[in-house]
Amino acid sequence: MLYIEDNEVNAQLMRAILRQRPEIELRICADGGSGLAAARALTPGLILLDMHLPDMGGEAAAAALRADDRLCRAPVLVVSADATRMQIDTMRQFGVQACLTKPLELAETLRVIDLMLDGTGTTGYGR
Repeated sequence: MLYIEDNEVNAQLMRAILRQRPEIELRICADGGSGLAAARALTPGLILLDMHLPDMGGEAAAAALRADDRLCRAPVLVVSADATRMQIDTMRQFGVQACLTKPLELAETLRVIDLMLDGTGTTGYGR
């Protein structure tokens, strides 16, 4: 799993949450450029994406993922405090399958991640 997130506190929180899923290997990148490069190198089973990265917005990152032949089908889960209905609808247009809003809740975060990793989480939107 790849998490593209520039805030170290949020990255640490996701690491803590995923201790409940020791079988998941998490890689974190702090900006969109390194995240896209890591996604191309790793082809992760799930990409978690923050909306506000230092070098690009979530829309640009999602569009780049969808434009890449190897990554165009990778499930993408937005994890953001900026998850208004309008923002969620916009991200769906960029191929994002689900969204979780910060602050994260442990049970809901794990539920959505589990659904997405087993291929059934295409309509989950968390809170």
